[in-house]
Amino acid sequence: MQFQKQPPTMSNSRAHMLNDRVAHMLNDRMAHMSNDRVTHMLNDRVAHMLIDRVAHMLNDRMAHMLNDRVGASYRGHHGPVYAIQRHPYYPKYILSAGDWTVRLWVDDVRYIWDVSRSNTPEAELESTSQIVCSKYNPKELSVLVSGLYNGQLAFYDTRKSTRPIDSSSIEHSHRDPVYDVAWLQSKTAAECLSVSTDGFAYYWDIRKIAEPVDSLPLKEKGSSSALGGVSLDYEVAAGPTKFMVGTEQGAVLLCNRKAKHAADR
Repeated sequence: MQFQKQPPTMSNSRAHMLNDRVAHMLNDRMAHMSNDRVTHMLNDRVAHMLIDRVAHMLNDRMAHMLNDRVGASYRGHHGPVYAIQRHPYYPKYILSAGDWTVRLWVDDVRYIWDVSRSNTPEAELESTSQIVCSKYNPKELSVLVSGLYNGQLAFYDTRKSTRPIDSSSIEHSHRDPVYDVAWLQSKTAAECLSVSTDGFAYYWDIRKIAEPVDSLPLKEKGSSSALGGVSLDYEVAAGPTKFMVGTEQGAVLLCNRKAKHAADR
């Protein structure tokens, strides 16, 4: 009789020894890895998970904003908002003028996630009359000028107060509401211009704002009838003494103040 040869088998004791050997090798391998290495690997993993999560949230938020026709809103005025402006050199700062206040806002990406903060102005400036227009000083973020419904001009410095630092006197102000103002190019950054439906453009120096330093009747060439100014445009690129006035009668006046210096002509 012939017996079929059986394959060799491993005894239980030998298998146990092999398992112990493998476990011992793995333990040695892990022991040779420093704690810093393990920590570094874990930190990398966590960092990548956080970056992926934030990127996903931002993509969702931006996609939602792009689909919206209105991305954000600022609330707080208790009546019509007659004037808004981004600062020309610090565009995240915004002013809005209406009722009896000027409100200063910050267009900050941090507030995308905080609706209550986006509806809270950084500052609220008060007035003695309803505010019709307001403009930032292009050279100084904390300084702005406002035209009032009673014809006065007021200027603010937010570093000092939320109320006007000074205002034009009633007897030397416009007879109608000040519908628009503009800062003029000057070495002092203190000169501005206002227009009103009383038929005049007034030049001011906020350092002595009690009365205008000059005036210009808003009349078409060859006409004796004054026109009411309701809008104003001043751009240095057009010439430091030139400006345009939109009138309530439908005419646009191209104006030129007599230059103080030959270089300004």
